[in-house]
Amino acid sequence: MEYDYPAWAIGLQFVFMVISIVSMWKIFIKTNQPGWASIIPVYNTIIFLQIIRRPVWWIVLLLIPFVNVVIAIMMMSDFVKAARGSEPLEIIR
Repeated sequence: MEYDYPAWAIGLQFVFMVISIVSMWKIFIKTNQPGWASIIPVYNTIIFLQIIRRPVWWIVLLLIPFVNVVIAIMMMSDFVKAARGSEPLEIIR
């Protein structure tokens, strides 16, 4: 089966991918983690869970449909709380 995706859709996907990698790389560097870890699929989730001080077994919860949405929201909430621990959202800058 052949797919014809418009060039702008592929370009937009590439832009979002680069933004995601750069932002995770900055977060990892600011938290004294290796920046290259942001481009390794499962390892970056393990490191992110360490940053927000959650157990690694939460990766299993991310594989369960509907539960993964709740866990992802909780992870982002924990990240914001962890970022406020130093200075308000200083970790993102």
